[in-house]
Amino acid sequence: KTRDTRAPAGNREKQVHHHGPEKQFLLNAREMAVSLGNFQSSLNEIDNVGMILKTTAAKVREIISFKVVSFYLVNEQDSSFYQAGSHPQDASQFIEKEVNVLINDKTFALALRVNKPTIITSADRSEQIMLHPLLTSSRTRGMFLGVLAQDRQDIDDISLILFTTAIVTTAHALESFGLYQHVKDINKELEASIIKLEKSEQELTKANLQLQRDIFNRKQAEESLFKSEQNYRLMASYYEQLNN
Repeated sequence: KTRDTRAPAGNREKQVHHHGPEKQFLLNAREMAVSLGNFQSSLNEIDNVGMILKTTAAKVREIISFKVVSFYLVNEQDSSFYQAGSHPQDASQFIEKEVNVLINDKTFALALRVNKPTIITSADRSEQIMLHPLLTSSRTRGMFLGVLAQDRQDIDDISLILFTTAIVTTAHALESFGLYQHVKDINKELEASIIKLEKSEQELTKANLQLQRDIFNRKQAEESLFKSEQNYRLMASYYEQLNN
């Protein structure tokens, strides 16, 4: 007899831990990919980017400890950055001030050039802030900023890789959402055009019917006029004969 060496389902997670951090990393990465990948399959149920950012904020906090998590997105109209959300919300003013400093000293622009975390010290030297651009292969979608609740030296490489995976996945989710919304807008415009065209066709049909009625009435009027002229000539001829 061959012995079944498969471990019970309840022991598999223990085996992952037993085989070292590499297996745990793969497990975490897979779970995160499945979780964040749900964005792609439910875009039609998402009304705004806030839902995507809220989910991402919760996921990155499972990887790295943050006091504050904030997202800046690119304005489609003028390519400027705006604060799309901060968690907790009462930290938004602090983040805004820090971002202004980072923009002025070019740190913000430098962080946008690398698709990995950049950790800097806040303007008042009291906090450590992690920046990570939201990049896709085609464009920059925004910037992540997080105030660390743990020392930067305590963040291992695996956590940084998982964190970058979450941010990159979010960037692609934002891009897909933007494209989905664009398609929805195009469809709305197309539907409006079709309705307008149908209305125009209805008006054209109505106008054609009115034209046909006018032509019919004109023919009847012409026939009546022709008969009237004939009767007039007959009467005129009759009176002329009487006079002669």
